[in-house]
Amino acid sequence: MGYAFELYFDAGSDEYFRSLWSRLDRLGFLSEDLRGDAGPHISLSVCEELDPEKAFEETEAFCTAHPPFDLRFGFLGTFISDANVIFAAPSFTTDLRMIHDDFHRRFRTIQKKVWGHYLPESWQPHCTLAIDIPKESFLEVFAEIRGAFRPVEVRVESLGIVEFRPVRQIHESMLREHPLRVQ
Repeated sequence: MGYAFELYFDAGSDEYFRSLWSRLDRLGFLSEDLRGDAGPHISLSVCEELDPEKAFEETEAFCTAHPPFDLRFGFLGTFISDANVIFAAPSFTTDLRMIHDDFHRRFRTIQKKVWGHYLPESWQPHCTLAIDIPKESFLEVFAEIRGAFRPVEVRVESLGIVEFRPVRQIHESMLREHPLRVQ
């Protein structure tokens, strides 16, 4: 069992990324991991062990400290791995870096066995579009995504916790606007 902390998007952006998943599903290339309970997202962290009750409590406090924010996804990429992942990547903004750094400060005692490529100095923020693509189909799938992808402005609105495999959301909390915060 593993756990992931995921930033979720506004409804229109969620729908856009799901439309890309649907396109791959029609071609027979949608991974079971993307059929699970969680929607399109950016993972802040993935870990092997977690105290769910403490995580739920800290997620609420974390979301109270962070308002929703905007990102622009304008890049497609792939990780060089056996998982054959294709992803959309956002510009790496100050807001995104700050929320990731603060997350890892606050949750360092709550999550155990964190996957190294989610730590602050190694993290590549992304929204997975395809994963576990057969090697012989990779270029076809990439061409399909590239043909359908358009840069998109996204509003990050909430933080969820999922457990996996299978993927099942166990908590979600909305990022909160602060009426006294100076913009």
